[in-house]
Order: sequence, then C-alpha cells, then structure tokens
Amino acid sequence: MSARALILSLLLATSAACNSISCPPETKQQEQEQILEEPETIGPSFLLDPEKYDMIETGENDRYGCVGALMNANGDIACSAVLINSKAILTSQHCFGEDFSHLFFMTQNGKAHLIKDVFFPNKINPGLPFNDLALCILEAECDETPAKLVQGPFELRPGEELTTVGWSLGMKKVSQPGVVKYYGSLIEEGGQVMRMLATKGSVFYGDSGGAVFEDGGLLAGIICFFGMDAETGVIVDNGAVRLDYFKKWIDETLKENCLE
Repeated sequence: MSARALILSLLLATSAACNSISCPPETKQQEQEQILEEPETIGPSFLLDPEKYDMIETGENDRYGCVGALMNANGDIACSAVLINSKAILTSQHCFGEDFSHLFFMTQNGKAHLIKDVFFPNKINPGLPFNDLALCILEAECDETPAKLVQGPFELRPGEELTTVGWSLGMKKVSQPGVVKYYGSLIEEGGQVMRMLATKGSVFYGDSGGAVFEDGGLLAGIICFFGMDAETGVIVDNGAVRLDYFKKWIDETLKENCLE
C-alpha cells in the first residue's frame, strides 16, 4: 500500500468511529446532489482494499489513461471524466454548476486540458438519474487514447462482469474483476440507467462522471449515482448512464463540434 493510501486508511478509521457515535447516515442517492464545489468526503474502507480496487499512482502504467478527473481552477477534484475523442470527454451533468468556465480535464500524468464547451442531452431531474450526462469539448487535443463506446444494448447482459474507473478519495481507482456486475435496467427509468448491486464494493463521491467498461473493454456507462438504505446507511446499488441509449446524441454532438 502506498503512503498516500496508508494516510487515507487512518482517516477512514477516524471517520468510521465518528459514524458509529454521532454521525447520521446519508440519505439515498445523495451522489446526485454532488456539485463541483463540494468538499472532499472520506469514504468507506472498501475503497482502499487492494482486493477490490487497484489504486493507480502517478507515473504508473495505466491502461485506463482515458479516465481523468474534472478539476476547477483551484486544483480541486470533484468528479471524474472519460476521453472519447482527442478533444471530447463524457462526464455527469450533475457535476456542473451554472458557471462552466475555468474547468479542466486532468489526466493521470498531471496534464490539465481546459474545457471549452459543455453540452447536455436534456436537463436532469433533481434526485433522479435521467439525462445525467454531459459532453465537453476541450480547448486542445489530449494525447491519451480515447475509450471506444458500445454500439448497442446487445453488448450488455445481466450478470456480466464490469470494470469501474473513477477518482473518489482524490485518487484514481480501478475495480478488480468480480467486484462489479451488471444487474439490469429498470422500465421505470426508460432503460437509460444500468444498475449494479453493491454487494462487494461501490462507487463513491468523486466517481461521478467516471467509466463503466463492459467485459470486452468497451465504454458502456458513465457513473452517475450510488444508492443508500436510509435506515442503515449501507450502500445498496450503483447506477450509470447507459451510453447505448445516448449513442445517437453523442455521435451528432461530436460531428457538429469536434470533427478531426
């Protein structure tokens, strides 16, 4: 375990003690309410378990170089983002406030790329996962290899092992095999959201806008929330925007704004 991870482990132990004495549990799906200015939150201990998550340090060989962080001008990381074109990223719509200026896409090697334009498919509904997607155009090209997107719903099946990549706790983490599995999509959500049961691990604050890869390595979803049981505070499920649902909108937006 790195020195950084060890320090965070100590912080997690302190946080756990606080929760057992006086800290009330979070309400479910508060990840939807995350905004760029929200302070860093110490998370559950499983996020630092090497059997569940591989923590990528700066300078390490990173096969998910396409997944970076959404950062403000002060260098604060609040969300994750995924490069899908040399000048375009996908992230979560709820990560943005009213002012989109002076936001950056930061890669693992520390390079910061200014975001020039931000596009939303439609407005999100507060507390609901609908339309929680944003496509951002970068000021200059990024030299990381972009992720390849799924082409249709046939590339996801119930029980399929997935890989999540995000920046919760201010560091880049990749879920180990078998930690995350696709459960299904609800009719009530119009098929927009891919659900993942949090039986072995979970995404957390800061992972919003991060990547969900299907077992063939294609980008299938953009992380948008985690759900908690209101009585126990236990994380019960995770959700990500299904990119096959928004594929046409993504392609059209890229064509209009990001032709190479």
